[in-house]
Amino acid sequence: MFRSLRTVRGTTIASLLLLVAMPAWSQVGVPAATPVQFQPRFGIGYVANVPNQFAGVSGHWLSAQFGGFGIYVDAKFDLDSPERKEWYVDSLTVAEVEDRLGDRAFRREGSWTSVNAAVMRPLTPQFTVYAGAGYSEVREYREYIDQNLRVHETGFYWVRDPETSGGRVNFIGGVFMQISRAFALQFGAESQPAGFAVGAAYLIPRR
Repeated sequence: MFRSLRTVRGTTIASLLLLVAMPAWSQVGVPAATPVQFQPRFGIGYVANVPNQFAGVSGHWLSAQFGGFGIYVDAKFDLDSPERKEWYVDSLTVAEVEDRLGDRAFRREGSWTSVNAAVMRPLTPQFTVYAGAGYSEVREYREYIDQNLRVHETGFYWVRDPETSGGRVNFIGGVFMQISRAFALQFGAESQPAGFAVGAAYLIPRR
């Protein structure tokens, strides 16, 4: 886990360094090709944190001011909470199971919701980096083996873990790669929950 957090933090630091890279980078282009000029834009799209949150929406704005700096925002959600499962028991918590029942824990899972904001800067007309932070809320759950079938007939049951649930600071960083006049692909990394950001955005030029 600590290795993955170091990887995410390294990605965020690298993105921050790219944000302040020399303006000459923006002159990088394809040899013998017609230069593509940077164009201010709005963007709206879909984004997911893999493998934790597969529902999400993003928006961004790139300005013609200050070398093309812009703002990125997103919100992501987990649609597969243990509370949706048939063998979820809302009348118990992890502490109560440990104290009263003594059943053996099988696995644990968190359900995440997050909102984030970041600063953007284009390095080339087709390649824009972003880095920032946000707030994540996690609801933790634990699944137990019910050998005596005292709690649920399936032999397993999920319960809430309020003691380990709560808010977290989420660091994000990544890139947008424009693949056509109207679309861009998004790739990045996040710390809380630790995962990879993957998405696509529809681009609206600013006149």
